[in-house]
Amino acid sequence: MPPKKESGSNAASQNPQSNSEPSPEAPPTNYRIVKDGWGDRPNFQHSFGLRMTPEGIEEGNRILDAFREDIMEEREEAQKNGSGGGGEAAGKTEGKK
Repeated sequence: MPPKKESGSNAASQNPQSNSEPSPEAPPTNYRIVKDGWGDRPNFQHSFGLRMTPEGIEEGNRILDAFREDIMEEREEAQKNGSGGGGEAAGKTEGKK
């Protein structure tokens, strides 16, 4: 198993139920963001024109940190609006301007 280099991965590892999905409040790990959006780290790096060098990985991690902040802000906004994570409430935000 390769060493974990992604920041933020400790939050998921502290979950006592490691085989279940993290709680909705837990921020997504770099691995989860990359896996869901690009499939693997090389594809992620390539899509942003970054190489698989220490400097490129560092820049990629900064991009992932920004994605994570956006995801957490969207979750907070959804909770404030009473959206439980989908269903009819998710479609109601489209009409807002």
